[in-house]
Amino acid sequence: MTDIDIAELVSWALVDQNAAYFCEVPTENTKALMSSTAIVTGTLALGVQVDCQPGFLKRLGARCHPDAVAVYGEIRRLPYHEETVVLSYGRARTSPDWDIWPEIRPVRHPRNGKVVVESDLDRNGRVVAQWCPLDVFPSWDLVDETRKTYRRWRSGLARLVASPLRFGLSEYRVTGPAAPIDPWS
Repeated sequence: MTDIDIAELVSWALVDQNAAYFCEVPTENTKALMSSTAIVTGTLALGVQVDCQPGFLKRLGARCHPDAVAVYGEIRRLPYHEETVVLSYGRARTSPDWDIWPEIRPVRHPRNGKVVVESDLDRNGRVVAQWCPLDVFPSWDLVDETRKTYRRWRSGLARLVASPLRFGLSEYRVTGPAAPIDPWS
């Protein structure tokens, strides 16, 4: 058995083995959605009837590794917010970007570029306090959402490792996830 990190195994199953295609069964009949005129026109144009039914590649002998099918099945059992992140980053063969930090800079005047200074005045018009407004980019909300996405992805991978997948594969032994829990800490 070969040791493999769960993130690599997910990418292998989704990209190299295309497990989603072999495991998903379309809920609608694609030919039933076509008009009969379109089917006849297509048949006449090509000189042959084209099979629009799901699974035609399977009948031609295309195969998917059973471990990839098992991995995809376990991904589909994840909670929705984790499943979508694991699927999208697995297909992209990458991990979510977590390394963004907000920059805090003083607000500058748009015309002359000088730092803007605001003042509080008392009843007599004397300056009581002065401060410089700050500009935060990217926003704290964006940083927080980016980190939540990373946590969902990491949590989904951890669930996959703890699932029956750990003992149910024929050629691979699942390890990891190698990705740190909170890399920004």
